[in-house]
Amino acid sequence: MSGTPSIATSWAEFGHRLRFWRRSSGLTQAQLGLRLGYHHSHISRIEKGLREPPAGLPTRADRVLGTEGELNAIWTTLTARPRQHTHAPGRADATGPARAGPAAPDRAEAADPADPGLVASLIACRPATLPADGLPCPLHDRHGCAVPGTPHAPAGEWRDADAVHEMTALLAAYTRVHSRHAAADLAVPVERSLRTLMRWIEDARSPDRTAPARLAARYAQLAGWLRVQRGQHGPGLAWYGLGLRWADLTGDTEARAALLGDLSMVARLVRDARAALGYARAMAASAHGRAWVLTAAGLHEARAHAMTGDAARTDRHLAQARTRFARLDARDAAEAPWLTGEEGVARVEAATAAALRDLALLTGEPVTARRALSAAQTAAARVPGPMRPAHLLLTLRLADVYACAGQPDAAVATARFVLAEAAGAGRATIDRELRGLRTRLGVRWAALPEARELDLRLGHPHP
Repeated sequence: MSGTPSIATSWAEFGHRLRFWRRSSGLTQAQLGLRLGYHHSHISRIEKGLREPPAGLPTRADRVLGTEGELNAIWTTLTARPRQHTHAPGRADATGPARAGPAAPDRAEAADPADPGLVASLIACRPATLPADGLPCPLHDRHGCAVPGTPHAPAGEWRDADAVHEMTALLAAYTRVHSRHAAADLAVPVERSLRTLMRWIEDARSPDRTAPARLAARYAQLAGWLRVQRGQHGPGLAWYGLGLRWADLTGDTEARAALLGDLSMVARLVRDARAALGYARAMAASAHGRAWVLTAAGLHEARAHAMTGDAARTDRHLAQARTRFARLDARDAAEAPWLTGEEGVARVEAATAAALRDLALLTGEPVTARRALSAAQTAAARVPGPMRPAHLLLTLRLADVYACAGQPDAAVATARFVLAEAAGAGRATIDRELRGLRTRLGVRWAALPEARELDLRLGHPHP
């Protein structure tokens, strides 16, 4: 990708993912066409985004390529046509993308919305006032709003401002539960709540559809990330695409920046350095004077450059991000409290450690590995206690950096107490750190007792 990337808004996205899965399966266009019943030239045009896939092809391609439904989810999203509405003069058009969205989950996947464990967690994490954790009220911004009701998505049509406040507080609760409980599976309930907002956006009787659309952009970010963490990139990208459209329609630059930052992370997960850099630059371009946006974008750019082994650009962006981080003011703290205080230090140091580790792996520079180790130690020490998933991730990252720095005994000693919990968390980011650690130990120290101990703890002994 070059410039500002676009996702899930044209058939180019479907074609890109079809090409990715075909190549991953080791098939030529002719071979895939033969299995799907189409000429190779037809497959070529679909992969280039020049032709809409016919009904039935995405499902068959999912089955042949083993994509777990990703292609059909993208196809369903792109064939869902938004309903058109007439608006009063001067009202923001927030209805366009209301009908689009990933297909409903399978029945077997649907969680009980009244699950007592989830409800208890939501009650414990629900804020009493807005804004909360940087999430503003979509009606009253940051002026302060009391939250009524209970931690459930209001049913039916948008009744009044209280319903919007309830939905905003519910999003804050979902986000807190996700950040504190590694095994929490929130994808289905979050998407249910998001579809309630989409009905509100569609409802011609709604007094102002801009507010629910603004909130929908924030929900779409969480919904997209939850799907990505499951490894379901197609539905995740679809939600991100809708989130960007809602953010643009409502002029929510904060939501747009956050969505672009997430997309840069997704690109790194699939090892697409060019896309990761493109999204990071788009995030920086959306800053509009917000230092926290430039700080986060700089960290994303540093990590993208590290993937290509560009030491000079990696160091420059890390230095700039640190300088901007030190200058964050009260406005930044209100909009992005997760980038301030101990949590902010942990995030900056964690990104620094990951960038320097990736760079050290490509360059083989011991000094870079030692710098990565220092940053990883700081990040692991500063992560707030309640953030269990972050603790797991950063502990594994510290262990991996120990391995990169030539200390396999320290790597295993650091990781051994979180291995079982990390392996069962079901999060793509944690899984990637775990795979990286095993790879590092397996390649360089497969014969050492420490490496064998780690694999035995995971149930994957060396042959």
